[in-house]
Amino acid sequence: AEAILPYVSLIARGYDSRVILLTIVDAGAVKVSDKKQEYLTQLSEQVSTNSRDYLRKIGDQLRSENLTVEEVVVSGRPADTIVAYAERAGVELIAMSTHGRSGLGRWIIGSVVDSVLHFAAVPMLVIRPIERSVHKTVKITKLVVPLDGSTLAESILPYAKDLAKKFKLDIVLLQAVSIASLVGVGSESEPYTVYPSDLLSEMQASANSYLT
Repeated sequence: AEAILPYVSLIARGYDSRVILLTIVDAGAVKVSDKKQEYLTQLSEQVSTNSRDYLRKIGDQLRSENLTVEEVVVSGRPADTIVAYAERAGVELIAMSTHGRSGLGRWIIGSVVDSVLHFAAVPMLVIRPIERSVHKTVKITKLVVPLDGSTLAESILPYAKDLAKKFKLDIVLLQAVSIASLVGVGSESEPYTVYPSDLLSEMQASANSYLT
């Protein structure tokens, strides 16, 4: 989770933002009998105390970089609580690491991050951790913006433009051209597909015109 911190530091410095470090204590995920509820309450309080100590340590590291930092520990279901807290606190960006991993072409983003991504009303910064170091510094020089020609995809452009201006980034507008099967011929055991010879060049020309 801490792999997000170098990116948070970079953006917070660029925008002079206040950073809120948030930990969710999910005591509701544990089901116990009434007799053991008191023990669970004590355990939850201890976890909350440990979480505050942990966040204070991380906060001190960020404050040493002249950032304004606040530590918050709340109880609840992680994804729901993150979304609700962001709305209540007027947060303008949620930054999280996935615990996803790539393999055999799959990328599992993680249920909490995925839920926040789908329900949060504010932009999110999501990174896949490679190195688990709080002290790692990051530098961003180029921003790739994939576009498919839709208004929905283009809604990212104001954010890309603002980031590029703030951090002096080069922007690459990218569109992937995919050729769908038009005519299937050959035998059932050895089928193949025929495309008009100029189809790809026409699609590339259309994509270039759009991106220009």
